[in-house]
Amino acid sequence: NESTLSTVDGWIDTGSYVLNAIVSGSIHKGIPRGRVTMLAGESMTGKSLFIQKIIANAQKAGLTAVVFDSENAIDPIGAERMGIDTSNVKYIPCLTIEQTRNAIFKFLSAVKEKGLEGKFFIAIDSLGNLQSELEFSRMDKESTSSDMGSKARAMKSLLQTCTNLGAITKSTIVCTNHVYDDPTALFPSLEKNMPGGKACVYLPSV
Repeated sequence: NESTLSTVDGWIDTGSYVLNAIVSGSIHKGIPRGRVTMLAGESMTGKSLFIQKIIANAQKAGLTAVVFDSENAIDPIGAERMGIDTSNVKYIPCLTIEQTRNAIFKFLSAVKEKGLEGKFFIAIDSLGNLQSELEFSRMDKESTSSDMGSKARAMKSLLQTCTNLGAITKSTIVCTNHVYDDPTALFPSLEKNMPGGKACVYLPSV
């Protein structure tokens, strides 16, 4: 079958023929360049390992990697074992969704201004572990108030920034997210939920 993303300029190998085929329709392709791809799955299913392999293959394709890590899941020794040139990675630990969004906005705006379109690969590992600024600020106040949607609104803004500026700058963006069963469902379902609201499902290209 012809992939619905067949007009993409290029592809980055995921390191897995099966995952390549699921994402692109071909075992020889992978994730689409210049798009936003989300890898979502349960804990301990290899999301961080896949994202590191994709980073290594992005570097082989001539892209410079920028990694936003909210889980401390990527360490230099492990990254080098996966084939990553750690000297050519900009590593940014992150705590909140808004902090990540602002850093990506600032970075991609500079990419556009300097005419460096199509030269960067951005990884966010993971969306599920990022908190909203409101959640984070309440910790100091020992608040037990519920979130009331601030995380979903912040996540939508982050993903809109990735989608819009990523397209303008031809940057390839891959993020990971957790999934979980619907706690209100009577029976288990193949369809899982993701933290961060509906934007996590609808805004990524893949």
